[in-house]
Amino acid sequence: MLTPKVSIIIPVYNGERYIAQAIESALKQTYEKFEIIVVNDGSSDKSYKKIEPYINLPNVKYLEQENKGVAEARNTGIKNSSGEFIAFLDQDDLWLPEKLELEVDYLLRNPDVGLVHSNMSYINEEGKPIQSDFDFPSRIAGKCFGELFIKNMVAILTVLLRRDCFDKAGLFNEQFSGVDDYDLLLRVSRYYPVGYINQSLARYRLHGSNTSRDWLGITLTRLRIIESLLETYPEIRSELGKKIVSDRLFRLYCEVAQLYCHNNEHKTAIKYWKKGITMHPAKLESYFKVIWCAITPGQRRMLNWYKYKILKMLT
Repeated sequence: MLTPKVSIIIPVYNGERYIAQAIESALKQTYEKFEIIVVNDGSSDKSYKKIEPYINLPNVKYLEQENKGVAEARNTGIKNSSGEFIAFLDQDDLWLPEKLELEVDYLLRNPDVGLVHSNMSYINEEGKPIQSDFDFPSRIAGKCFGELFIKNMVAILTVLLRRDCFDKAGLFNEQFSGVDDYDLLLRVSRYYPVGYINQSLARYRLHGSNTSRDWLGITLTRLRIIESLLETYPEIRSELGKKIVSDRLFRLYCEVAQLYCHNNEHKTAIKYWKKGITMHPAKLESYFKVIWCAITPGQRRMLNWYKYKILKMLT
């Protein structure tokens, strides 16, 4: 496998604005042995018109399906691919030309590693570099399942992984579409060491659609991923330790509860505050949060008024 083939999976849903740029960045790779599989996931805009000029290229395959979500689109691409290595490029992101060449070389030199990832930079809607406060991804490498369990620190945009990983870990879980990459990374990292290249090889585009995401839905899905993982691999509790597992669940329960509070869905918020309390009964703040959600809107307004008056007196 001196020159392994790389399959580049590009899922597309209403991506007419940026999809041509994404495909161009894949075509400009310095590593030459690759195929691009574009999966149109039921787009209702002019995505096809933007993809059409590339369809007849010998290393581009175009597939269409009804809209089923990014996870199923990625799985469709994988099932129709033939590369020994697999990479994922979203419709609005870009790769630097040497991305595949450096990552293929890394995996060939490290046959025990299941996947390799790298740094990435951020661009705006026009493709211009921007500074970002996001602490993502990180420099984790090696046997890092425990670190990923605590927090996702690998960007799927930067990943190149071996096809063999899917044989052990399975494909993307379509129930977790939207956060399916995190679930896959967790499962792969249980079986394989992770590699890392300390270089920015991809560009993540920040724009209106991905900066105004459904954070409640995303956080709920992250919680479901962790709960599902603990159910599938109960030994994780002893491997990582009770405190690490409890801390992770506690943070997720509190994040979900806070988001429900923000949406004024206080009864549901109480349910998740109580779940958090079962993880850390000594955290007194959680009890106050339950009380806050349980009182009436008028009582909350009154308490906020008193809080405002007290703070004004102290300043």
